[in-house]
Amino acid sequence: WADRDEIMCLAHQHGARAVIGAPTIENMTVLADPLLRRSWIQDVLDLVMRTHRDGIVFDFEDPLPIHSLEGNIYATLISETRIVFHQVEPSLQITTCVPWSPHNIDGRAYPFRKLAKASDALYVMDYDTRSQIFDACIAGANAPLAGMISGMTEWFNLGIPPSKLILGVPWYGYKYRCLDGTLPDATYCPIESVPFRGVNCSDAAGEQVAHADAMKIIRSTGASVRRDENTQSLFFNTVEESNDGMGDSAAVFQYWIEDPVLLREKFAWARNQGLAGVGPFVFHNLDPVHDAHETQAMWSAFDEFLFSDLLIVVEGR
Repeated sequence: WADRDEIMCLAHQHGARAVIGAPTIENMTVLADPLLRRSWIQDVLDLVMRTHRDGIVFDFEDPLPIHSLEGNIYATLISETRIVFHQVEPSLQITTCVPWSPHNIDGRAYPFRKLAKASDALYVMDYDTRSQIFDACIAGANAPLAGMISGMTEWFNLGIPPSKLILGVPWYGYKYRCLDGTLPDATYCPIESVPFRGVNCSDAAGEQVAHADAMKIIRSTGASVRRDENTQSLFFNTVEESNDGMGDSAAVFQYWIEDPVLLREKFAWARNQGLAGVGPFVFHNLDPVHDAHETQAMWSAFDEFLFSDLLIVVEGR
């Protein structure tokens, strides 16, 4: 939406800022060459200036072992990008996306202290927390409240100040096909074992569902929505036609979503901890035309953070 000059100018007139995603890095080791890094940085700076953006967001998520060469190259690239950008315009923001916890999530053993030092802010992607399921292979919450608090606390324990951290939350949920034999009103939904990066069970067994689409399904099916006491997330079951070849043509599906009640709890916690900001992934997952009430409720959840002295609302990638 921000690829037109007049829209960016209008945003700036109203005090809004917009950053752009850094280009995909296909081969990190190539950027060990200082000349190639310098060229890469200049190309990105030209893009930012040409599109009137206010900075960039790094979002590299490949698995890397601890103390890897690629991890150190990544930190160096971010650091040098920040130096060059700030020389041109000190207000340009360099943000780096990081997992919901610094503890080797999905095999990403990055030098996180170096990434934090190199960046103006870290966007903590507190979603897809079931990318690797180490316990029962069942459907579950995308981003539990207790998991968020635990993960963010580990970032604090790493020595990264809350004022440098942005809490990312999902404006989407997951839809899981339950294994045959699951009752329509079941609380627990066993799912197919779909491995991800060395772990036998993962949320790859499901599919992402925009918040607006999940709300449409609730309205059209009259599904009974329940709140899970352990995660504070909402879930509901449906019976739908299934052509996935896994078994019966009609199957039970379980959906997990976040709602304004849970988001308010997260945003209040973020405010009380002094985080730099909060922001969803992604803004277009709501439907202000056909579901204005829910859209307003989701946006109003930010009120729990708004009366902090500093607010940065950043859309995740």
